[in-house]
Order: sequence, then structure tokens, then C-alpha cells
Amino acid sequence: MARVGIGLLVVAAILGFITYTEGTLAFQSSAQPEEISLRKLIERGPSGNAHILLTDFVLCDNLVHQYKGTNKDSWTHLWIPVVPIDEVNLAAKAPLNPNNVKALFFSINIRNNVELESRLNKPKVQALVTNQITSLESKIRNLLQQSYPGTDFDKCLIIQEGRTPFSRGIVYLFGGGAALSLLTGIGLFFVAWRGKSVQRRPPELKSDD
Repeated sequence: MARVGIGLLVVAAILGFITYTEGTLAFQSSAQPEEISLRKLIERGPSGNAHILLTDFVLCDNLVHQYKGTNKDSWTHLWIPVVPIDEVNLAAKAPLNPNNVKALFFSINIRNNVELESRLNKPKVQALVTNQITSLESKIRNLLQQSYPGTDFDKCLIIQEGRTPFSRGIVYLFGGGAALSLLTGIGLFFVAWRGKSVQRRPPELKSDD
């Protein structure tokens, strides 16, 4: 019984974490994405509607990606800075590596350069601004800093492409599951503890005298 209680507490912790992260985004997002230019998004910052359809941006040249094991040709995570389109001379052929950027795309859906072009190098990209629940790992920040030394990546907008917010009903469902698992787990622990603490009286021996 105690083991089942431990399992339920683990489930409660997982569901609670999902409720917190997805709930934070869900209650800050509209069901339909808000169309907004990168310049206006940077001016607004991470507050406001997190569910966006980003426009008027240009991808920078240098990026950071992760891969699993030794398969370097299949990415698992991608980070690439972006700048407002009105800050770029599109006719110039020089590499686009600005000293100070204010936003970057993050993706777990892009596996290679071909998918990068098809998913991000287009006029509008659906995404979520996730600064409220995530930040850059130190090693990712350091790698990006090498190409963009003037950027404060602690203040950089993190825009996760392709991610959509949970509905509030789903968030409530996860929250209810977390609460139920927690209460049931605590109850099982209490029952197990009571079972061990009860002292049973030994049976009385009757004398023939």
C-alpha cells in the first residue's frame, strides 16, 4: 500500500508540474494566435498574449542545435536569433550576425536545415512566447554568445515555434488529477502508517488450574 502511495505522489508531482507550466501559458494566451510584428513584440516584451503569429522578421545566420547520440544529421533542439525586418538590408549579401539581438526562435520540431527553411523562413510563424516558464541553459547561452557577444540572452524573448496553448479545460483536468493523486497517495500512506502503529494484544492462554 505504501508503494502505491509513493507512485501516486510521483504522478501528482508530474501532473502538478504540467498544470503549472501549461496553465501559466494557457491563462496568458488566446485560443487564436495574435498576429504581431517582431518589432512590436520586442517593444511589448514577454507580457501580454503569449500565443502569436509572428511577422516581419529575418532569421540570423548563426544558430545552435542539439542532436541525440552520434546522429549529427538529426537535430532534437534548435535555437536561432531573429531581428525585425526593418533593421536588415535585404539587398546586402553579408552574413547577418548582429551584435545585439532581442529575440530568438526555439524549436523541438526542426530536424535539419531543410525543415528550418520550411518552418521558419516564411512570412508568418505560429508560436508561443515561453519566457514565463523557461530560460536558456548556460551552455546554450554561452554558445550563442560567441556569435552575438552584445546580446543579453537572459532578457531575450524565447519564441517556441509550432507550440500551441492548452485549453483551460485541459489545464483544470490536469490540476484535478494532480489533487486527486496527491490526496489518495497521502491517504494510503496514512492507512499504512496506522496499520503498523496499532499494537495487537497477544492471545490469552487459559490455565487448566
